[in-house]
Amino acid sequence: MNVLIIDDDITIVDAIESSVDWDRLMVEQVCKAYNIEDAKQILDRQEIELIISDIEMPQGSGLELLKWYREQELDGEFLLLTCHENFEYAANALKMQAAEYILKPFDAEVLEMALQKCIQNIRKKEANRKSREYEAWFQHNYKNIKLSFVERLLKEPFTLKMYGDNSKLISGGQKLELGTEYRILAAKFTDVEKDTAKYGRELLKFVLNNLFSEILCSTPENERVICQEKDDELLLAAVCDVDSDETMLDRARILVDSVRQYIDCVMTVCVSRVCDVSQLFETYHRILKKMSWNVGIYGKVVLESQISEKQRTGDALLDGGKLKEYLDKKDKSGLLNYLKRCTALMHEPGNLDREMLIKVKQELLQADYFYLTERGIQASRLLGDQLSVDMEKKAVRSVLDLMRWAAYLLERTFAYEEEIRKSNTMIGQINDYIHKHYGEEIGRNEIAEHFFLTPEYLAKMYKRKTGTSLKDYLNEYRIGQAKRLLAQTDKLVSDVAIEVGMDNFSYFSTLFRKYTGLTPNEYRKRESGV
Repeated sequence: MNVLIIDDDITIVDAIESSVDWDRLMVEQVCKAYNIEDAKQILDRQEIELIISDIEMPQGSGLELLKWYREQELDGEFLLLTCHENFEYAANALKMQAAEYILKPFDAEVLEMALQKCIQNIRKKEANRKSREYEAWFQHNYKNIKLSFVERLLKEPFTLKMYGDNSKLISGGQKLELGTEYRILAAKFTDVEKDTAKYGRELLKFVLNNLFSEILCSTPENERVICQEKDDELLLAAVCDVDSDETMLDRARILVDSVRQYIDCVMTVCVSRVCDVSQLFETYHRILKKMSWNVGIYGKVVLESQISEKQRTGDALLDGGKLKEYLDKKDKSGLLNYLKRCTALMHEPGNLDREMLIKVKQELLQADYFYLTERGIQASRLLGDQLSVDMEKKAVRSVLDLMRWAAYLLERTFAYEEEIRKSNTMIGQINDYIHKHYGEEIGRNEIAEHFFLTPEYLAKMYKRKTGTSLKDYLNEYRIGQAKRLLAQTDKLVSDVAIEVGMDNFSYFSTLFRKYTGLTPNEYRKRESGV
């Protein structure tokens, strides 16, 4: 803390400053003033907790300074010094809450004891002020503090220390007590992009929090519902008092109906088994895992007890021979119906999990890639656009998403193959591409990549359909453009070579002579008649 000494007698000020062990009293700074006006200026510009002031001074008394100090609503400690025992002085000092009244000449030990008493008073005031501020802050933020505690119980392994440190949060409102049983209702919201665009992320979470608290906890003051964001999903969890399975399912269905009045995204709900406060973390993460992997419950309301654990083998889930047969026949409808039948066999209540859908997706994708590779089509390029990637990612969320992705995959595969089969059109497209990009560094690889074909398949197909190799056609077209530039412009031969996509001048000259029988300069002279 800081101290201010005020006396018109400089020797008194120096004597006070030198006679007290300020470090032991934990005083950081000792300020000095020799009249009331200087003291006021110091008090205006910095915080002073303890003031030692003479009463009788020519330019204003210490009592006047004390009165002004209290009028500024400052509550520091005031210690007054005087040469006279005056009852009126003492009475006024006490009235204005002066801490001590000491006669001059002062005894150093008496002064230090008085200062210790003043400092104790200051510390008590500060402690009381902080306590009042904390209590006010706590009451104002009680709901958020309690919510953060609930979130901690769900996200961190339980310890008695964690629970004990937050004991004040357990009492009052919707208290959470050891030895009392609860259930967690967890909801996963997917395909939230449309609702997020409509409401904004924060408003959407606010609406969902309020609905969950009102319906599941019977209060608009949310003390037990937390919200998390994960990738493109929203997860909400409510810690509910225990009710029967039927009652919990009824409340969950009412919740779903209420939510659907506002938003369009898919909502999957799971009600946990009964658990104690100490088991909230374990229970919450167990049902989140089950909701993530058991895709058979996607878009439904279920009890945790309805989701069974099923042992699986490493056997293939789809018949590779049948997949190839449907693909070779281009039988999109037949293949999709086969997928439906296969997934329906797996789709016992609560048993179809994410691992199964991942395996089905991989087996179908493998068959499709093999089919495309046989036809010289680069599958990774054809299916590497953002829409294809997004649909493939969502395919393992549910059977419906898997079927949507499979239909898209087959449609894209067969449609592009049909383009390839229209070889005349494809040759025309390849030639058009060469005509537009001959000035760039292109060759067989770049052209094949543009058309989602393997370089080998492109070269064979082009040769078979035109009787000319792709490389020869590209070179002939480039030399043809070079002849035009040499005949119609005065550009340097090296610039012409670069303009037609050949930055190696020696190679350009060799190739030009091969196709024309002349060097570039000889050709230009002949065409200009020189």
